[in-house]
Amino acid sequence: MAEAARDAKRRLRRDLRERVAALDADTASRAAAEAQARLAALPALEDAASLLVCRSFGGEIDTHALIER
Repeated sequence: MAEAARDAKRRLRRDLRERVAALDADTASRAAAEAQARLAALPALEDAASLLVCRSFGGEIDTHALIER
């Protein structure tokens, strides 16, 4: 069972990487802006003294605006 779960996770991650890589730049930019807006609207973030954000690279959602905030 554990092996089947690991395989399913690998397939899911691979599929998501492929889907993200297939996005055009405009769509990816809009998706990143939407994700950042949704995160910024969370009450926990508004009350937070600090936030750990990993710098994005490659085809990941852009986190630079969050870091600058």
